[in-house]
Amino acid sequence: MVREFKPEEVKELLSNEKCYIVVGKLEREVAGYVLSTYSWGKLHILDVAVKKSRRRMGIGKMLVKHMISHAIEKGLPEVYCEVKARNIPALNLFTSLGFRFKLFSTLVKEGFYGLYLPIQAAR
Repeated sequence: MVREFKPEEVKELLSNEKCYIVVGKLEREVAGYVLSTYSWGKLHILDVAVKKSRRRMGIGKMLVKHMISHAIEKGLPEVYCEVKARNIPALNLFTSLGFRFKLFSTLVKEGFYGLYLPIQAAR
């Protein structure tokens, strides 16, 4: 489920040097975005969203690939995220790009999977 960010939240995110946000446009329209942060020396993808009418067009994949390239450019060792266990499209997206499951009992109990991509695997 995509949540709407309040203008002050967006302003705070954009001014935070620990956040990295990418917006994907198609035909001059915002089609999706990915929001990430730098934590523990890695890139943590917090949210990927694609407009409903623009799904299944490869936009989400393009956005995540951009994040992987960004992590490589920054010399980061890993990209990781948490995905709801029932979000099969997102799980398929990340695993198709080489992300691996990292099982943390706390995440699994809450209905999430941890996924990570070592940067060596992405090159």
